[in-house]
Amino acid sequence: MQWRFSGGEKTIRILPITDLRTRTTDYLEQVKENPIVVTKHGRPWAVLLDYVQYQMLIERLEDLEDMQDMQDAEVEYRKTGGRDLEVVIRELENSGDVSD
Repeated sequence: MQWRFSGGEKTIRILPITDLRTRTTDYLEQVKENPIVVTKHGRPWAVLLDYVQYQMLIERLEDLEDMQDMQDAEVEYRKTGGRDLEVVIRELENSGDVSD
């Protein structure tokens, strides 16, 4: 049994793991177009995702984490008024985190 639902621009196929076992090659070809949610005992168990889509997803997540870090740093800067650059550089040099 297969179910499809649309989420944004993608159609995601949902299939039982037993179907995946019998038609693995077919589904690996189909995953190039859209992700597939694999179920086990009727519950989501895994997602098959094209590797390029996976890389793009990870890159986007890392970008969002970087943006959150920048926002957190800005909030901290506004609260504390910041720190003198020379002091920060000296602390980093002393910790070994900065190379000349």
